[in-house]
Amino acid sequence: MQIINRYICLEFLKGFGFILASLTSLSLIIDIVGRIRMFLSHNASLEQIVSYHAWQLPFFATMMIPASALLAALLIFTTMSKNNEIIALKAGGVSVFSVVKPLILLAALLASINIVLNGFLVPYALAKAQHIIYGEVQKRREVFTFKQNEIWYKDGAIIYKFDFYDPQQEAIKGVEAFYFDNDFKIIEHLRAPTAFWHNGAWEVQEATVVKVPSGDFPRFDRGKGYTLPLKEKPTDFVVLQRNTATMDSLQILRYAKKIRRSGDKAFSYLTEFHSRLAFPFVSVLLVIIGAAFSIKFGREGGMAGSIGAGLALGFSYWILDAFAVSLGKSGLLLPMVAAWSANIAFGALALFLLLRIRT
Repeated sequence: MQIINRYICLEFLKGFGFILASLTSLSLIIDIVGRIRMFLSHNASLEQIVSYHAWQLPFFATMMIPASALLAALLIFTTMSKNNEIIALKAGGVSVFSVVKPLILLAALLASINIVLNGFLVPYALAKAQHIIYGEVQKRREVFTFKQNEIWYKDGAIIYKFDFYDPQQEAIKGVEAFYFDNDFKIIEHLRAPTAFWHNGAWEVQEATVVKVPSGDFPRFDRGKGYTLPLKEKPTDFVVLQRNTATMDSLQILRYAKKIRRSGDKAFSYLTEFHSRLAFPFVSVLLVIIGAAFSIKFGREGGMAGSIGAGLALGFSYWILDAFAVSLGKSGLLLPMVAAWSANIAFGALALFLLLRIRT
């Protein structure tokens, strides 16, 4: 039995590696074709073009792992079915579950690796890629700086620190403003829980202000009706919604907790966090579905039928997952439910197909 398991795992890994490389390369080529005009219009160097797409590789690879696992399982078991190897194994007293089991364990290992890559390596790589395309190629000025889940912004002699921006309320939460003189000595510090956009200005309803006169003791003042001398409008502050693609999983979770502590909802961030855990594990379910489908229908449909079934299954999962995640980010579904809905549905399908196989 160990020889059979080793043979199946080796054939699966060969197919998986080839399909993953092919799908990743295809995705990369499509991305290159789609962006080449932009690179040429900004006179990007060859080094910048190559570096950008090199940093994009981890994202494409992790996205293609489930599809590659599904197609590899379909191909190997379709081939075994057509060559009567499945029948021979059954005649020898080997159950189908014993044949599929090593691939399930292998898919679980791939899913675990994918969680780490998708949660930490991919955000780091995407941040590097975005810096190249926006900072080096398009030379956009970075107005806001993100540090330790906080947003820092300099406007003349004033430095602002914000916790986050709420686009629905048009409000900046966790506001601090540091005023400096010409010698870069702090002369005033304002702290307020919220700044609202009202009548064309950022108004603070309650604030604590510390003024530091030259050569005198600081004076504390707590009052209402302050206006921040910010030039930016709410449309300019949309960028303060942190880009989850460049945040690792722990940063997303900490940022979501920070938003919830302030009394606001963090549906988008929590859905993204749970989605990063749920998506890799679809590899396990797709391997079970692919194996069960091929063993039951492989002799009838052949290789073309298996590939067609794989594409249909992959597209169906993508549609269902995208729909559920969009509901979660909008608050219509609980984040955990939204992220795992597609997996639950495909898990039920995998169990149904597996139980239908004659062992």
